[in-house]
Amino acid sequence: MSSSYYTLANYNQNGTIAISLASFEDIATMAANSLENVTVKKKNFILNKPVSGWIRKDGRVQLSLEVTVAKGAKVEETCRHIQDEVASAVQMMCETVPVRITVKVAAVK
Repeated sequence: MSSSYYTLANYNQNGTIAISLASFEDIATMAANSLENVTVKKKNFILNKPVSGWIRKDGRVQLSLEVTVAKGAKVEETCRHIQDEVASAVQMMCETVPVRITVKVAAVK
């Protein structure tokens, strides 16, 4: 299967179950945008992707988010909340997918 899909452990022997990296990116975007004081930076050009995902050599899915944090919010605490919320959303929707989440604050508004 393509490296743009993460293959889940499937124990029922009926076939393969895989989740696209675009789906992980959508889950991460929704999770981050659900938090107070956070918005995912809008896509300006095709080269500037605010949420990107890839599968590392060790089999873990890594997500990178560029976010805008509200003025006056505690940046470090907010970034930890983003990581927790994204990890929780991915775990809930995709079961036990190992995830590494990098948060970059692109702007404070």
